[in-house]
Amino acid sequence: MTATLNKGALGTLQAVIIGVAGTAPSFSIAASTAVLIAVTGAYAPATVLYCGLAMLGIAQAFSRLNRDEPSAGAGFLWVSRIFGPVAGFFAGWSVLASSVLFMASATLPAASATLLLLAPTRAEDPLLLTGVALAWLLAVCALTIRGTALTARVQCTLVVIELATLALIGLAVLLAASPLALQRFEWTSLTLSGMDAQHFINGAVIALFLFWGWDIPLNLAEETRDARRSSGMGAILSILVLMAILGAFHAVALIALDDAQIAASGSNLILAIADSVLPRPWSLIAVLVVMLSTVGALATTSLGFSRTLFAQSRHGVMHARWRALHPRWRTPHQATLLFVALGATLLVAPLLIEDAAAVLRIAITAIGLQAAFYYGLTGFACAWAHRLSFRVSAIRLLFDVLWPAASATALWLAAALLMRELDALTLALG
Repeated sequence: MTATLNKGALGTLQAVIIGVAGTAPSFSIAASTAVLIAVTGAYAPATVLYCGLAMLGIAQAFSRLNRDEPSAGAGFLWVSRIFGPVAGFFAGWSVLASSVLFMASATLPAASATLLLLAPTRAEDPLLLTGVALAWLLAVCALTIRGTALTARVQCTLVVIELATLALIGLAVLLAASPLALQRFEWTSLTLSGMDAQHFINGAVIALFLFWGWDIPLNLAEETRDARRSSGMGAILSILVLMAILGAFHAVALIALDDAQIAASGSNLILAIADSVLPRPWSLIAVLVVMLSTVGALATTSLGFSRTLFAQSRHGVMHARWRALHPRWRTPHQATLLFVALGATLLVAPLLIEDAAAVLRIAITAIGLQAAFYYGLTGFACAWAHRLSFRVSAIRLLFDVLWPAASATALWLAAALLMRELDALTLALG
């Protein structure tokens, strides 16, 4: 008798929380906003919103395919069924590879934030930094092995704290802003009418990948109540929440800081904004919120990796050991432990190999290519599978074919444009 995952562990609200947490909104804002604003200027919030609409088309594709067949494999299973096992294998492989690379890129910032709060004088110690990163990785994976329901409860707490903190910082900026600062953001910029097309395309490459990670609720469909509806609804609602969060905070950044301050902030943009309106040590809540965001995303990434590998094993694509479920918690614990092992290897490598850190940074850039590939492929799969939906209604044609296909085209175009800027090693890793 085949073991099954823990059915009914999640509801629609928990699916939304998992989708929001999967994108690590604070981590994404801290890491990418300065670059996006450098490219698009006052049009950064609009770029986020318009790219969010494209990603919403991909979420609609995932939701439609989930109604056809809920599965822990999500895109892997759907693409395999529609385009064949080779395309499906690479869709699943992209999920696995991007998950591991994201884990490596996010765990060290979480460790750095932890040390900045608890031991600021040792925040640059590489051995201590790696040790704390490994501790976070082990803690997160221990949590996810204990079960999806427990993970969702912890995620709800983390996301509520994160969103409340971002709202507090944003409100403080608006209350403290001068009329001159408020003029840095103009509502007319939302029309994009004065924006250069090339700048928008360059900004879209960055903004589209701000949303990566929202699809985890679909990997948890077999563990969700009313699986055919709740998982897809959770993904779509999480995209809408993310559009509001990311768009609003890019506007807040433009109001709080001038161009020079934004450029100087690097990957500490939220802290720079908090420092502009709150005295120390209160502004350090920005460090806390980035840490919580990163840890939450690590947990959801572990869920996505383990469920995808579990589904691939169940369908005979990967070794049978990866479909083993914990006898008590009914989670794919062997697949989760593999995630830990791969992550630990990537974290320790920079200590052992002189150029490993540089290679790792290049590898992280490749996440964008992998995400665009499997999101786009799933969008095209939905459009092809439902290509005859015009016989049902024009609405079904729009939502099941035209919007997913247009969104998939936008993602693949963004990836192609990104590839023009990458070196041979990064392209090979991607």
